[in-house]
Amino acid sequence: MGAEVVRLLLKKGEKPIVFSSIPNTSRSADLGDSVEGIAGDLGNFSNVLDVVGTTWPDVIYHMGGMLTAPSEADPAAPI
Repeated sequence: MGAEVVRLLLKKGEKPIVFSSIPNTSRSADLGDSVEGIAGDLGNFSNVLDVVGTTWPDVIYHMGGMLTAPSEADPAAPI
């Protein structure tokens, strides 16, 4: 789903930055250099703050998530 959002943003002329533990996947391989990928852990708040403080995004699209069973077992757990 995240790769599709990136494609839509590119079509609108935006320059998306992808923050992910796996920034380059087969679903986004065709995007090449049109997207900046930053590797990091969304569950590590310090990583998130570093990226936000460095890139100063206008908008953040949160596409991270946990599987249902682990999330229900520990709702406060980091992603």
